[in-house]
Amino acid sequence: MKIIRYSFIIFFLLILIYQANAIDITQCSDLTTAGTYTLLNDINATGSSCININADDVILDCNNSMINTSGMTYKGNAINIINANNFIIKNCNFISKISGIRTINLENSNNGIIENNLFNITDLIGIMINNSADNIIKSNTFVDNCDIITTYGIAIRVLGNSINNVIDNNNIDFCKIKNGILIDSNKSIIINNNFNFKNTQSKAIKIFGGNDINIINNLFNLEGSNSYGLYLIYGTDNIFLKDSVFSVSDSIGLSASIFISDNASLIIYNTTLNTISNGGYDIYAGTTAMADVKFVYTIYDSNKILNEGQLNIYPNLEDKDFDLFDSDVDCNDNDASINPSAVEICDSIDNNCDGNIDENVMNTYFQDLDDDNFGDLLVNQSSCSLPLTLFALVSTDCNDSDLLINPDVAEINDNSIDENCDGILGVTSALGPSGGGGSSSNNHPSVVTEVPIVTEPVIEDQTLQIEDTNAPAVTGAATTETGSGNLYISLGIIAFLVLITGFFVYKKYF
Repeated sequence: MKIIRYSFIIFFLLILIYQANAIDITQCSDLTTAGTYTLLNDINATGSSCININADDVILDCNNSMINTSGMTYKGNAINIINANNFIIKNCNFISKISGIRTINLENSNNGIIENNLFNITDLIGIMINNSADNIIKSNTFVDNCDIITTYGIAIRVLGNSINNVIDNNNIDFCKIKNGILIDSNKSIIINNNFNFKNTQSKAIKIFGGNDINIINNLFNLEGSNSYGLYLIYGTDNIFLKDSVFSVSDSIGLSASIFISDNASLIIYNTTLNTISNGGYDIYAGTTAMADVKFVYTIYDSNKILNEGQLNIYPNLEDKDFDLFDSDVDCNDNDASINPSAVEICDSIDNNCDGNIDENVMNTYFQDLDDDNFGDLLVNQSSCSLPLTLFALVSTDCNDSDLLINPDVAEINDNSIDENCDGILGVTSALGPSGGGGSSSNNHPSVVTEVPIVTEPVIEDQTLQIEDTNAPAVTGAATTETGSGNLYISLGIIAFLVLITGFFVYKKYF
């Protein structure tokens, strides 16, 4: 019976703890504290913003409820996230019939997730990412109304100092809106997305001025004239297009799978460029400045390159291990970890293809004939691992033929031998009653005096000194102990509160 009562108490307390962190909302709100918020019903947003998130560790679950932004002012934000980190926005349905709205706006907000939302938009921005890093935009759907007149909306816009954002597994399907993803920042990953555009002058991905962007395993389907799957301009550098398929059909205009211009550089890897069009091209080069294109295992039609003279085209290279280095420079094209950009490690292999093996990465070991784990500084060898016998890591043995002489041995006095290899002999002397010489007595015990050994100077090889840069810092250990102490204090307070609450619940109900 007591077990049942205690179980009930614990269950009741768990419910209280959960409810303390779970908050239901039914209208536009300011979320200023950490916690899980659930939208219980559809809401009609008005004014310049509806839901404002200004705290870290906020989870907003719309529970598939609808947020209608049609009543908001121009340039309003349905969900406005400012200076907030570690957030999650999920299961929201957005609909708008007016222009100039940003459905979700991120500013200076990092490490967030926006997932499983439906954006039914017109002339607006679905998600705006501004000066925000390390966010994941995944499994969202962006659609428009095929009956609308306005056409200049954007599904996802990334700008400013926004780095390391991942756009993954989204579906962008537009009848009239012309822009999918627009980026003018660095280090983004666009992966596993589907793009389907029916209007003219569409651009599935447009990058202008951004660098180090990976576009991987995306599907592009464009049906309107003068449309482009990937559009690169304004010095965009180091763009990597991999494992993607383009299908561009255009019966009247100059559509292309890829448009590139203005000193942009692009690596196209294991990708199919398929432009089914009377006037379309696999690659359309702009005429304002040269651009670089490197093909690796890519299917394309060399007759479908417009303005080829504006391109520095590298041949379609062979790259069996898919490491972006062809067999001409890759010393092992069957191993992706071996190529000119690899870091040399100590493994008896030329990892970085420079013609040398294990350069600058081997360890130095010292001969240890007496097998006391202390070696001879002047007799050594370099290798990746310690030899099985007669070598040591330490080079401080002053007599490598005597097991009883090394830095770990206790010094013996008055034998003219330096047992502990510190360069000093142990000598016993006696002090008389006045402190001078004389025989020892019970009142004046013998005193050990160390006499330095004078030897010829030895020039040590400074290259043998190894600094362990991976040694843990003392301050880190102190920080860990402090963190553990704070954790135990917090757990103690929680346990105390649970016991007190349980006591009063027990007294009242039992």
